[in-house]
Amino acid sequence: MDKRYNTNDDASAELKKALSKSTPRKYPNMSDAEMQLKIQGKKS
Repeated sequence: MDKRYNTNDDASAELKKALSKSTPRKYPNMSDAEMQLKIQGKKS
């Protein structure tokens, strides 16, 4: 098994949980995929 994929999936799930709890979506018209790209872009 490749740990990278598991880690990324877990991190994405945690990010979505944290975001949904802490703040309303800033970009309600964005798709989930676009939102993920934006999140990953901010992290790096």
